[in-house]
Amino acid sequence: MVILAVALAAATVVAVTRGDDDAGAQLNALKADPMAHYVPPQSRLAKTVAVSDRGGGAFTKQQTAKYTRLFSLSSPRPELALEDAVAAAATAGWMVSEAIAGVAATGRRRLKTGPATLAISLTRTAGGLPEGVEAPAISVTLVHVRV
Repeated sequence: MVILAVALAAATVVAVTRGDDDAGAQLNALKADPMAHYVPPQSRLAKTVAVSDRGGGAFTKQQTAKYTRLFSLSSPRPELALEDAVAAAATAGWMVSEAIAGVAATGRRRLKTGPATLAISLTRTAGGLPEGVEAPAISVTLVHVRV
């Protein structure tokens, strides 16, 4: 019984002293990337979703860190936002693939905490978009690759 109490106390200390914030190093690295601050021309930020690489407690598994920003576009030519995002990613140091059929592009880059991937996706219709995000929309998602 005493051993169990000591183990639980140690786990609590580890959980409390794991870092200086709740985000986790991998999510912080994603948020520090220039693409986490990118704003497409003629757009409005509609939604941001951040998933920490830290679990919810001392006994939860580490998760994949992910940072997504969704923008509603007001441009009559939304494909230009995709082209602009791809160019911005390349300028920021991402190795970006060519846009796929004018609707998506992917990239990869090494961050200080490890490898990461980038997904840029253009949606022309409202189907499948979260509430509050109007079409056409573009999403920029950064994912820290678990190694």
